[in-house]
Amino acid sequence: TTGAGLDRASRGLGLIYILEALGAVAGGLLTSLVLIRTVSPMVLVGILGGLNLAAAGLLLYSSSDRRMAKKIKVLWLVVAVASIVAVVAGGLGDLAQLTLGWQWRGFKLEKVENSIYGNLAVTGGENQFSIFENGLLVFTHPDLLSAEESVHFAMLEHPEPQRILLIGGGVGGSLREILRYPSVSGVTYLELDPAIIRLAGEFLDPSESAILTDPRVKVINGDGRLYLERARQKYDLIIVNLPDPFTAQINRFYTREFFELARSRLRPGGRLSFGVTSAENYISGELRNFLGCIYKTVKSVFPYLVVIPGGSNYFIASDTADYLTDDYAVLEDRIRERRLDLKYVRGYYLADRMRRSRIDYLQRMIETAPRVQLNLDFHPICYFYDMIFWSSYFSGEGGGWFTRFLTASLIMRWWWFLIPVGLSLLLFPIFSRRRNRTRGAWVLWPVMTSGFSEIVFQVVVLLSFQILYGYVYYKLGIILTLFMVGLVLGGGVITAILPRIRDEGRLFFITQIAICLYPLILPVVFYLLTAYPGELTRRLGENIIFPALPVLAGFIGGFQLPLAGRIYLRGKKRMGLVAGLTYGFDLIGACLGAILISALVLPILGVAATCYAVFFLNLTGLVVIHAYRGNETIKGR
Repeated sequence: TTGAGLDRASRGLGLIYILEALGAVAGGLLTSLVLIRTVSPMVLVGILGGLNLAAAGLLLYSSSDRRMAKKIKVLWLVVAVASIVAVVAGGLGDLAQLTLGWQWRGFKLEKVENSIYGNLAVTGGENQFSIFENGLLVFTHPDLLSAEESVHFAMLEHPEPQRILLIGGGVGGSLREILRYPSVSGVTYLELDPAIIRLAGEFLDPSESAILTDPRVKVINGDGRLYLERARQKYDLIIVNLPDPFTAQINRFYTREFFELARSRLRPGGRLSFGVTSAENYISGELRNFLGCIYKTVKSVFPYLVVIPGGSNYFIASDTADYLTDDYAVLEDRIRERRLDLKYVRGYYLADRMRRSRIDYLQRMIETAPRVQLNLDFHPICYFYDMIFWSSYFSGEGGGWFTRFLTASLIMRWWWFLIPVGLSLLLFPIFSRRRNRTRGAWVLWPVMTSGFSEIVFQVVVLLSFQILYGYVYYKLGIILTLFMVGLVLGGGVITAILPRIRDEGRLFFITQIAICLYPLILPVVFYLLTAYPGELTRRLGENIIFPALPVLAGFIGGFQLPLAGRIYLRGKKRMGLVAGLTYGFDLIGACLGAILISALVLPILGVAATCYAVFFLNLTGLVVIHAYRGNETIKGR
């Protein structure tokens, strides 16, 4: 394709990319700010299905292939009429009930609703209910054992707890247990999702709900870590009652930086307490690494730490050893002194759970866990250890291939990503000799590495935003949408100037340099934002720097793809083939990036090393471009 035909084809390719990105911008804004708050997922599916069906009809009726169009029109009409009839007859509701029945098979589903933070489901049993968020158990009520353990192990380790900070789990019974102590003068209860408290209120006994209105209780809906960052109040006890660090978002409450923040918000002699899943009598290798990571991270901040063994291990950390004990007899005396009538955390239970042999075994296992790393904000290794631990549940210790694969991945090092750079340099002479035979297909490799990188940039930026500024749902949606805005801007600029470009290969090379440099900027930006805390820095980071980062990344990616398409079009005559391959390879790279980076590379290497790895990967694209850009078929007129 050459001349005016090349201009029309490449501009058309760029326009398609811009329109796709504009649709993503509109969808991102509407979904995160409006639709997810107002309609159910099934209605949203119906809306999307209707839009795509209408688009298919528009394409069909504008087709020039009359014979083919006639056959497909009948099929389209049948599908359209069937869809309309199904919606009118309440088919969406029936489909929703059917899918919920599959999802919650074996449970008695009482209610399902959506909040801006996720899907909430209430399941019931005899005199009991459970609330799940996005499929993960938030709490069960009544569950007196969990409520007592989460509170009394911590409260009994303090001589006179007065001011308490409870992060999560209050309506599950923990709040009630805290208020049993006469010394308590105030409890600040933090729950990220207000819908959890509202839903629980619908199923709780009125006497239980009344606890939330106790004058000593202050309920705050917001991110627990963000609250600690901004609050200046000091507490005698901080109880973190959250799930295990399954995800990078929850992992923020198990890092060294969080523990340092919690210590700074404790009064002298204050305690930090949290629980994680464990095993009573046998610590497997996978569990040992998980617990060892948490133990060593806490010990890097708090000099004194008690770990209470059991199905859940409870970590109680302090800056002083005074009053801190792992002797069950001492705890039993304190229960009697405070006149607490407890059902589980009492003599016979404590004597068994806190046997000296059991405590010594747990201590020995987690203190000697081999080669475990500290869990850091920008190196969230703990959620990877947790992933390995939970994978072993389904395959046995050291068992299934997935567990072995994850464990073996821990040897990964950042310099591994230098290997493909070396290979590309070794193959450079071969690339150069074959430059006239590829017919432009060589652009697919840099397109794929760029697609990989662009999704990595988004994962890194979103994680870092949550670390620095908390989980603010609507802002995360805006950050994602701003990336698509960048795609629109980049695609628009390159599409407008494509006919005037004299050396497409040189511009493609420069664009690839920008993609290489971008990941090197990110660690520097994050370091400066953390090294110089303050209100001005926070406002700049939250409202200017973080919104600008995805726009810049999107602009570079949006600029590159139409340019790659134009270069490829010079060697191919079929625009449809070129458009499909370039966009397809971009999506393949993005898919690989989303899976490999979030699940493996980021937790194992950390944010900075992940950025360096992406830099090295993009260098291979730079080598390929340099090898082929001398080809005179990619020069402009």
